Amino acid sequence: MTQRFPRLLLSWLLALMSWPLANAQSPTAGSPSEAGRRVIKYHREDEDWRWLSQGTKTPDDWDRFKYIPLAGGASLGLGADLRTYVERFRNEGFGTGLRSNEYLQTRALLHGDLRFNDHFRLFTQFEYADVPGRDGGPRRVIDRNDFDLNQLFAEASIGDSQLRLGRQELRFGAMRMFATRDGPLNARLPLDGARLIVKKPYGRLDAFLMQIVAVAPGAFDDHAKGQPWVWGGYFALTQPHSDQPATELYAVGYDARRNTYQEGTGVERRRTLGARVTLNRSGWDHDWEANYQFGQFAGGPIRAWSANWEGGYTLRDPAWKPRLGWLASVNSGDQKAHDGRLETYRPFVARNPWAQMVPFGFPNIEGLQLNAGVQPIPSLKLSVRHFFLRRQSAGDGTYGGSFALQRLAAPGQSRDLAGISSVFGEWDVDRHLRLTAAYDHAEAGGFIRQGPGKRDTDYLALIALYRF
Repeated sequence: MTQRFPRLLLSWLLALMSWPLANAQSPTAGSPSEAGRRVIKYHREDEDWRWLSQGTKTPDDWDRFKYIPLAGGASLGLGADLRTYVERFRNEGFGTGLRSNEYLQTRALLHGDLRFNDHFRLFTQFEYADVPGRDGGPRRVIDRNDFDLNQLFAEASIGDSQLRLGRQELRFGAMRMFATRDGPLNARLPLDGARLIVKKPYGRLDAFLMQIVAVAPGAFDDHAKGQPWVWGGYFALTQPHSDQPATELYAVGYDARRNTYQEGTGVERRRTLGARVTLNRSGWDHDWEANYQFGQFAGGPIRAWSANWEGGYTLRDPAWKPRLGWLASVNSGDQKAHDGRLETYRPFVARNPWAQMVPFGFPNIEGLQLNAGVQPIPSLKLSVRHFFLRRQSAGDGTYGGSFALQRLAAPGQSRDLAGISSVFGEWDVDRHLRLTAAYDHAEAGGFIRQGPGKRDTDYLALIALYRF
């Protein structure tokens, strides 16, 4: 097993070398406005490269694909996100899985943006995802998708409003409620439905009605039949000045035919009201977010909540920009199983902050993270982090990154889950290529050692992402 890891590392390097880096010169200069327009966004559907029709002072070899003029004033833009992700576990699942597991994740997202005019366009994005060499095979839903539509929607724009119909992704704010299931999870999470975007000088409103798409391992077999519905609105107020608070408000509904918690299994109708406030001033940065959930589960009431405070201070050192930070997160758990009342918090899909290895999901977790980081050069970020994790309620179990119930709780068990030490580095080689490395050491806490998993876990990730 361990002999495979050098081969996986070699595959990672060869894959990196095989990408057309040498033929894709990145611009190193140009006007500030041009540099801002050249940003490759996380959501590729939010890019608009038609400004290339006016010419450029700092051409990129990929420009010929970003803007392709067509007849009648239409244009086509092409692009891709190519990722290789080497993962190595020792004592996966705190000893409940394989003692050693090393494998390579591969993912390609290929997109096309067909703009007929200023008012109508079609956007499509295909996904290929696989995990060759993983002992135990691909994990259900999150690892493999041979070839399928990740996005395909039509967009009509009138004034400051846009209406999108079709398959899309949702991601808002700090991704504590809505994310795309990225990170170490290989296959992304699309939805089918409608989304209205209204942009005003004072803010932006996103209203949506969508159904989750179940990712299947074959080609063109993803589907939404029988999957949960999500609907609601997300409003982000425009920040008047950089040193004043920015506010986001949201109201969301989530309806599922069947979910399982320590409380039991049943139909779920969950509603969420939440708010997020960010503030950056005099070297300090703060990010507060809280929400309250209510509704019905298996005929009984839902009463759950979440509170998060993430922040830090960046020292006034222009050379290294040292930063000291923290994250405090409390997410409610069920107080007593089978009492007809569900108090387990559940986001829709969230960016997991518990280290790169994602040992637990948000439900029934309270955690504290302390971190320190530097930037030796603007494109390189280095940090060390330590996490303290425990169950919020002794009456509830633990849940995975996709919120599936991992392990039931029993009376008298410890609430302590794990202490995780992490080293993280991220280097933007240029505007196309990002290299990431992460190492986590997770020390099993009392609750873990009282169950089948009694060993500490080590995790290594090496990631190369090329985008154009």
